Amino acid sequence: MHSFPDSFTQRESLRKIGIIHPSPLEAIWFFSGQFEQWIKAGEENEVSLRSETLATSILQDLKVVSIVLDKEDDAQVIFETLNGRGAQLHSTDLIRNYIFMRADQEGENSKQLYDGLWSPFEKPYWNEVQRRGRMSKPRVEWFIHSFLQAIMQEDVDLGRLYFEYRRFVFGDVMPRKASNQLTLLARYSELYKKMMDRRGAEPISVLGRRIAPFEVTTLHPLALFIGASEIGDDEKTSMYELLVSYVVRRQICGLTPKNYNNVFSSLLKGLAKSAVSPSALRELLGSLAGEASRWPRDEEFRNACETVALFPGRLDSSRMRAVLSELEFSLRESSRTEDPLWAEMGHLDVEHVLPQSWYTHWPLPDGDMAEKKELSSIGLKQLLGTELNEREKAIIEREEKLKTLGNLTLLNLSVNREAQNKEFSIKKRLLLENTNLRLNIPLLAKNEWNEMGIKERGKLLASAALSTWPGIKAEQGAQLGHS
Repeated sequence: MHSFPDSFTQRESLRKIGIIHPSPLEAIWFFSGQFEQWIKAGEENEVSLRSETLATSILQDLKVVSIVLDKEDDAQVIFETLNGRGAQLHSTDLIRNYIFMRADQEGENSKQLYDGLWSPFEKPYWNEVQRRGRMSKPRVEWFIHSFLQAIMQEDVDLGRLYFEYRRFVFGDVMPRKASNQLTLLARYSELYKKMMDRRGAEPISVLGRRIAPFEVTTLHPLALFIGASEIGDDEKTSMYELLVSYVVRRQICGLTPKNYNNVFSSLLKGLAKSAVSPSALRELLGSLAGEASRWPRDEEFRNACETVALFPGRLDSSRMRAVLSELEFSLRESSRTEDPLWAEMGHLDVEHVLPQSWYTHWPLPDGDMAEKKELSSIGLKQLLGTELNEREKAIIEREEKLKTLGNLTLLNLSVNREAQNKEFSIKKRLLLENTNLRLNIPLLAKNEWNEMGIKERGKLLASAALSTWPGIKAEQGAQLGHS
């Protein structure tokens, strides 16, 4: 009473009007009243025994547990798990039980709904654990997380998936019936599966293949939203191409992916408010501003393709392979839906035509050979701001050029191992015997390979990149900024 003076009357009873008491105080007052009532309810000779029994029960048998939750923990899942006597439950277990509880309440045929719409989610495919960053969850949970964001067009807390699902059910004026929930889940799960399996010619399958190496899972809700919309496949393909362009251009231009969650969420909301169309998406992408969000313009993208160290550098081997594979399709002017060719490209290695270890067989433009140890003294000079001589400048230029797009291609693993650091005449013979890629055929017409050849090929591939990952020119961006 001394600790909560505002909660009590002068007669030492709890105030009933005009104050909200702390929850612990109300609990203590309630249970103390119940204890007193129970003790007095006994016969006169039972009062002492009841008091002793109650004290013993509290001191020996009552256990108080404190549970501290991390950000990714769902409090409802923990609560349901404890109430379930320790059985491990996932959020989707609770969602399933909740759906069929409502189905029973609504008089639906639960068995028919389960067999026809939910049972696929019980198969190993959907229960396979998938890791993203530091988090591992069954595939079905990742799907439902993307599904809820696509349906509600807003952020969804993965750590409270069961609660968020209930929010989806009661989001409209009338709660969604169990049959409606399951129909939507089944429809979106087919799209999600096609995107993740990456097979076939459907727009979302092609998107899955193209985007997989870049690991942009925050794009999934937007992809599902577009895939489920009532527009034609050609329009869906165009919209997916714009999204792939956005991701690839930013990667090649060295821009961060850390804000993608907010970017794709804003695009989803923007399309939901306006119209689901390529023009609407292009306008939304073009209006993004700031280093964390903007869509690189043609001039910046071309410059990065021609001059920037991409591999090793801004792209790892899987992403570089994906970029070169896409360029091969563009040079062939063939469809990206050709499954056999996609599978073939996935087994090729990224190769530097002018090798990274070039010192043994590749003279400088003036005909002199160089040694790798010279790089150390050049690096020290650059650090001190000392001017480099012509030979040192030539070595640095070569080191930079050999990592650019103009010097990169794809080769069969065994051919790559044989070619490696060999001189160009040997590489040319191996290409002639083992490749039919459009990326490599122009190299067969060359008698030598040097910085000039890299520069020329870089320009050609940069032009192919602009058509492969279309964007907007600088002047178009200015117009969008003022619209």
